[in-house]
Amino acid sequence: MAKKKIEKQPENKDYTIGKWKDLPRYQCKLCPFDSLHEEVIIEHIWKAHYAPPESDAPKKELFDRFGNKLKNG
Repeated sequence: MAKKKIEKQPENKDYTIGKWKDLPRYQCKLCPFDSLHEEVIIEHIWKAHYAPPESDAPKKELFDRFGNKLKNG
């Protein structure tokens, strides 16, 4: 498995660290997910439990085939 550096980490550490045999076991506090790799648990928390950032892209106005403005949203 390729190692990716995670730039942001959850501030309040939404995971606990325990032991499984002689290995560290990282367990999500928000669901039953766990892993033996800290990078995996951090990635899981960001993808599964935090909303993606809102897009800063300007919203386009949409028109139907007759040129009538459509309602966004």
